[in-house]
Amino acid sequence: RSDGRGRNALCATILAILVVATLAVVRPHHEASTGLFANQAKYGAWCAISLPFLWAWRRSAGAVAGLGLFLSTSSSAWVAALVGCLDLWRRRRWGLAFLGMMAVLGVYLKDAHVFAGSWEAKWQTWQAGIRTILAMPQGIGWEFTAYQQVAAHTTDKILPHLASDWLLLPVRYGWWAAAALAGVSWWLWSQAPTPAIRSLRIAWCLAAVQTSVSLPIVGGLVWLIYLCHCSERSAHGKTSPA
Repeated sequence: RSDGRGRNALCATILAILVVATLAVVRPHHEASTGLFANQAKYGAWCAISLPFLWAWRRSAGAVAGLGLFLSTSSSAWVAALVGCLDLWRRRRWGLAFLGMMAVLGVYLKDAHVFAGSWEAKWQTWQAGIRTILAMPQGIGWEFTAYQQVAAHTTDKILPHLASDWLLLPVRYGWWAAAALAGVSWWLWSQAPTPAIRSLRIAWCLAAVQTSVSLPIVGGLVWLIYLCHCSERSAHGKTSPA
């Protein structure tokens, strides 16, 4: 069927990209800042988001995404993958427990030398972002110097970005964007938990603690998985849990 062929083509393309990227990561003296994924956050986001989607297609394909997730240094990706797949607890308890164990390892071992400093910087940045939303409900816009408005609402050192796509929307566009985000969140978590929906939920979780989802290389993947979900729902007339 056409929807099946579309899913097969998308999964095969995602798999091919991840294979090439993973081979680049494991090769000796690789440079994480080169290639399709400019940094480990984008690579980890791709692996996390594609994991349930590829696993439902081919177990071997899902294993490639899982391997990439393990190799990435993004603790946010591990946590997002765990939260996005929580609905599997009743039917895939051991698999989810393993994912949770690996998330703990990813957080406390792989990022041990930068974990505390990274999340402290994010927390200070988020506080500054919230103060900016309260002080400027109309949003700061996208002017080149607009981010200085965020820096003006704190005396702490903050990141050069908001470190959260959730915050980015109301900070840049105003309070109304928070209502749109709430509506999208309600729709996403009220859907039947298909592999595509789980992937979208992982992206939703990542957007809370990263700005990678708003970047074209990651946002494009999310958009394609969403279109695949819509195509299959239209073809079947309804979405059945998987």
